[in-house]
Amino acid sequence: VYVYEDKADNLYVHHDIMLPGIPLCTEWLDIPVGKNPEGRTQGNFVAIGTMEPDIEIWDLDVVDCMYPNAILGQGGQDAEKTKKKQKKKVKANDEYHIDAVLALAANRQHRNLLASASADKTVKLWDLTTATCAKSYT
Repeated sequence: VYVYEDKADNLYVHHDIMLPGIPLCTEWLDIPVGKNPEGRTQGNFVAIGTMEPDIEIWDLDVVDCMYPNAILGQGGQDAEKTKKKQKKKVKANDEYHIDAVLALAANRQHRNLLASASADKTVKLWDLTTATCAKSYT
């Protein structure tokens, strides 16, 4: 996370977040994600899409955090193991992406909704309060 100071014309690293891969897309969120937001109603969070089918949500208010607050679409891990055993192509479903997440967009009117587009040719609408997929579009 970089911070830019206008008056001093200075750009510096505020803190690093160790990601599993190069981010393809990011989206800022101001609502805590998951079932246990620790009593918080607002904050600075970032949703990150990579070449993996999962979407990681990181808390930017915590310096040097080791793990994301939530991971959207974790159901694909079991399917991935099965895929390796059977060597079959996993089909798109209504619960999680099966390919890279290419785009993310937060809804400013309904702060608990996040849209994601994937290389699997689906768009998913995520409910951030439950960290589950609310709707899938093909």
